Amino acid sequence: MLSNWMMLLMLGIAYQHPSPTIKKVKVNFVLSPYADFLYYLFYRSEKWFPLDSIVPMDSLPTIQSLVTLPEMAASSDIKEYSDLYKLFEAYRDSSNILHPILLSHDTMPIPYDTIRYLLKAGEKYFPAFLGYWEENIRPLEEKLINEWKNQLKDCSPFEKLQELERLPFPFDSIDVGCIALHLAGSGIPYPPGIYTMIFNKKATLPDLAWIVGHEATHLVVGGYGGADWKKHPLARKAIDLVVKNGGDSHDIEESLCLFMQVKLSQECGLTEKNLKISDYLDDPVTKRICKGLEDNWEDYKSHPEKYPTIIDFTLKTVISTFGSEGVGN
Repeated sequence: MLSNWMMLLMLGIAYQHPSPTIKKVKVNFVLSPYADFLYYLFYRSEKWFPLDSIVPMDSLPTIQSLVTLPEMAASSDIKEYSDLYKLFEAYRDSSNILHPILLSHDTMPIPYDTIRYLLKAGEKYFPAFLGYWEENIRPLEEKLINEWKNQLKDCSPFEKLQELERLPFPFDSIDVGCIALHLAGSGIPYPPGIYTMIFNKKATLPDLAWIVGHEATHLVVGGYGGADWKKHPLARKAIDLVVKNGGDSHDIEESLCLFMQVKLSQECGLTEKNLKISDYLDDPVTKRICKGLEDNWEDYKSHPEKYPTIIDFTLKTVISTFGSEGVGN
C-alpha cells in the first residue's frame, strides 16, 4: 500500500511451520459504485476524475483514518444506498465506536456518529456520482478486471505466492476488488479481500501479481488466520533492532510486502527480472530491509532447511542487516 496500513482487531494464532501443501484459492473479482463513492465521500479522493466540479461536497467534512467500509461495500454487492446503513450498523459496538473497521495501525477508531453523519449527508449526492461513475469510471475498472482474469489463468498468483513464501493462504476464497478512487491498496480478513486503485488512467497497472504479492502477503503473515510473524521466536529480536535504528515493527512487514510484490510479479513474467524495489525507496529502514531480502533471495530459494518459510527468511535477514552478531542457522 501505501499499504499503510492495517490493524484489524482480529485474533491471530501462534506462529508455526505449516504444511507445504499448496491450496487452490477461488478468486472473485468485484467492483462497486458504492465503494468508489465512499472513498470520495470520506477522503475526497478524485484521481483523474473532475468530481469536485460534478459532485461538489465542500460543505461536508472528511475523515483522516482509513476504514474498511468501502471494501466491505465492494464485496457485499449492495444494490441501493440504504444497504450501506445495514452494512455499517453491523459493525457498531457497545462503546459507540466503529469497530473493527480499521486499516491503519497508527490511527484512532472513528466515532460511530461521524461515519453515520457522513453517510446520511452524502446520500443526496450519490445519484449524480452514480451517473458519472457508470459512464467514466466503471469502464476503466471493467477493463482492468478483464486483464486480471487473463493473468489469473496464465499465472495462478495465489498458488505461486504460497510456493514462494512456503506458507498456506489462510482463506479458501478471496475477493479482488478494483476501486478506482482507492487511496492505494488494502487487504482485509473479513470478508477476505484485497483491493486496489487504478494506478494510471489507461488501466494498465498494476498487474494482478503485483497486487497479490503485496496485499495477500499482509494476510498470510499478519496473524489474520494464517501465520503470525510477530509470534516467531526471532520476532522480538528483529523488532528491537529495527526500533534501535529508527523504525518500528510495521516496517518489517511492510518491507516484506514491498519485496514480494516485485518477486511475485517477476515470477509471473510481468515485471523485468532485474528490477529492485530498494532502488525506489526513500525510507532508510525499509530500504535496508528490502535490499537485504534482495541480496539473499537466491540463498532462500536454495535452502528451505535454513529458511522454512518467508517469515524465517525475513527475520533472519533483518537481524543480519541491523545486528552486529547476525544470527545462526
